[in-house]
Amino acid sequence: MNGIFLLNKSPEMTSFLACNVTRKLLGVKKAGHAGTLDPMAVGVLPILCGNATRALDLLPDHVPPQVVITPHAGELARLLTRIDAPTTRDEIMAESLRQAQRACELTGATVVLKGAYTVIVGTDGNGGMRTLVCGRAPAFLATAGAGDVLAGIIGALLAQRAQELIDDPTLVAEMAAGAVYTHGLAAAMAAQRPAGPAPATITS
Repeated sequence: MNGIFLLNKSPEMTSFLACNVTRKLLGVKKAGHAGTLDPMAVGVLPILCGNATRALDLLPDHVPPQVVITPHAGELARLLTRIDAPTTRDEIMAESLRQAQRACELTGATVVLKGAYTVIVGTDGNGGMRTLVCGRAPAFLATAGAGDVLAGIIGALLAQRAQELIDDPTLVAEMAAGAVYTHGLAAAMAAQRPAGPAPATITS
């Protein structure tokens, strides 16, 4: 079964649990959510099943630069394989700068290729591309859901200056780079925080 389903998430249900429940109820092997919700949050959570979990494959052939995609190496490899020529994750890792520029040229989107060094590629307003690199990516960002947080920061920053970005698309890459830096800085600060107390053991 392939498709997108809307789940009315109840309190105390994590997004991870919501996917597990959906897999069991629908009898599918793959299910993913379209954005992490806090356990106490209540509301509609989109659940993608089957082939719909490959969200980047839903991207149209060409989009304006105000569209920002945030793939990691494996996701970008699948996208480029679909729209251009067979590409492996290893090739993306070896030539991240060139491959991100290739994705920008082929799709028109502003590309945020996530990694130890995140590459941001967008339009320069003159028919070319502008490339920025952000190196602040602590290991803390390997935590599940970190990519969802980055997407949220990017979306929030873009929404604040929507009309400016329509008038001047060259700003999109700058805003995305600012979001990447903020995301990495927050992760670095969180990683330096002292660990909380050990779980208590309660005996009767």
